[in-house]
Amino acid sequence: MSKSNKTNRKVTTYGLSMGLAALVGIAPAVLNYSVDPYEMFAKNHLEKAYRERAEKAHYPLWKFSHFNGEADTVILGDSRARSLRDKYWHELGATKAYNFAYGGGTIPEIHATFRQLRNNPHLKNLVVGVQLRSFDESFKGGMNRVPEAIRATQSKPNYLKNWFVARKSWEFFTSQNETTIKAVGSYVPSIISEAGAAELGYPGTTGMETLLLPEVCFGCDLPIPDAEYVYLRSKGPNLGLGRGDGYDYIWPALANLPVRDLPGKFERQVDKNARSDWKSFRFSKRYMAMMKEMADWADARDDRTLVFVIPPTIVEMQNTISVYGLASLDLSLRRKLAQLAPVIDFDFPNAKTANVGNFSDAYHFNSKLARQIVAEVLMVQGTSERQAKTIAKRRAGVECPTQLQLQAVPPTREGFLEGDACRVWIGKKNG
Repeated sequence: MSKSNKTNRKVTTYGLSMGLAALVGIAPAVLNYSVDPYEMFAKNHLEKAYRERAEKAHYPLWKFSHFNGEADTVILGDSRARSLRDKYWHELGATKAYNFAYGGGTIPEIHATFRQLRNNPHLKNLVVGVQLRSFDESFKGGMNRVPEAIRATQSKPNYLKNWFVARKSWEFFTSQNETTIKAVGSYVPSIISEAGAAELGYPGTTGMETLLLPEVCFGCDLPIPDAEYVYLRSKGPNLGLGRGDGYDYIWPALANLPVRDLPGKFERQVDKNARSDWKSFRFSKRYMAMMKEMADWADARDDRTLVFVIPPTIVEMQNTISVYGLASLDLSLRRKLAQLAPVIDFDFPNAKTANVGNFSDAYHFNSKLARQIVAEVLMVQGTSERQAKTIAKRRAGVECPTQLQLQAVPPTREGFLEGDACRVWIGKKNG
């Protein structure tokens, strides 16, 4: 073979290699554009089942990709705050409310979302769903999926080249085109199956599949060895919030909680999840500082508000906090939060939390109760006369103390005023 032919063959081989490399390189971008699993290019184009799958795979990515920047009220938190859906707010006249809560959400994710939104001129009201369990930095390893979501949605080129989006695009494409995939066969780019996932906090990087396993999913059944475990009734360590009034506090209504049979899933969560939740719990001052940063943002202007919401759980789940010796810490958390902003508390023994029919599991309440919680939050924030009339129709069985009561009635020794299945804790903002 002549030298000229050898050179031409090398050039041809190089050209084909470069062409194949370019094809492989742009394939994810083409796939992301055509499938668009997070609807960056066309909103509401996916079928409902695929929309749900995409959101559950990466809640922050879905929320940021659908945020138009015009919300005046934002809801932050985990799956329980997520239950306070947009439409419940819109039904009561808060038409610019946007729920930015994430399934499995952590306080670092709440804080990171707030920081991304804090300079938005439209934002006036923050509603933050919190509970004691989330204030442990070991909870889900400090997981934070928000930075990846921000990067992927801050520009369309970033979205097109994001490997997590590519992976979800391929999953949806294969599900919708099984016949075509069989024909293509071995030409499927294998690199898509190696896509990485979200960023975490200081412990490191973990795949999204791991983050969504039942073992780390808030409220899921947690398998533990079939062995007896000791209920702790000590005062526990001083973890930065003090110990209430200096005694081993037990909520009075829980002191003699009657034993009753619970539905299977509820029983498993109360028996097993409590050990995971509380046995090695350590309260984070750093996480409390994140709450204060949000309070400082609200304090900076008269037209801004911050409200903390402690969502309800069944009374048996509430009791596990006392069983593990953390009731005084739970009390102190409410008091400290009340020094920052109004605290609307639904997580205490009452007719609503005693009725398992109001819950889908030991942690998560149903849509009727969610609508009532939204109504009460709006009442505390302040409503128009027209909104108040609409809200009044929803308040049967759940009524927070009125503003007049908060100003005129002295609080209990613990520091709250109680309405009907709702407490408002007295602090700097409402004392």
